[in-house]
Amino acid sequence: MPTAFAHYTIRDLGDSLRIAIPSRKRDLVVLIVSLGTVVGVLAECMIALAFLLLVTDQPGIEDVGGLGMLLIAFAVVGVAMFGAGISVLMWELDGEETIDVDSHGFVIQRQAYDIRRQKKYQAEFITNLRSAPVGYRDPMTPDFMKTESVFFGRYGLIAFDYGRRGPQYFGSGVDAFEANQIVVAIEQKFPQYAAKF
Repeated sequence: MPTAFAHYTIRDLGDSLRIAIPSRKRDLVVLIVSLGTVVGVLAECMIALAFLLLVTDQPGIEDVGGLGMLLIAFAVVGVAMFGAGISVLMWELDGEETIDVDSHGFVIQRQAYDIRRQKKYQAEFITNLRSAPVGYRDPMTPDFMKTESVFFGRYGLIAFDYGRRGPQYFGSGVDAFEANQIVVAIEQKFPQYAAKF
């Protein structure tokens, strides 16, 4: 069970376990992403103004040419980056990962404010529940997705194999020691999920 300083909670609900892992709320990440988002909004405004000036000086948008298309491309990339920035801010300020475990499977939910992503995993396909070793880096996950906050991505130090889909990760807000404690708690309550090597 969790220690007094654990970053997660485990509630035994009788026939299931509920594990809640809040985001780490890293101040430096919030500061950097906030500044980047403000700069991005200002850049988007300048791009929109430049495009507006370009369009009004020309008779039609089809006459704008390459510069107009470049401005549109910058605007699209800027909107995508703004969305990623807002996603990171939402996760860092109010994110929580909830894992419900019972004999039928896992339900992993990530929520920040009123936006949530939920994924259900059936018990018959879950094998090899484990905590990842310290320093583990999944070679199949791109580096920019190896954070718990980008679009509420599914990454963490706890994993299980799920049929043909391969490894599924959760527990991104815990360290390696806490991940191991969570795996032990799940295996004690539901031995069917214990890793079989």
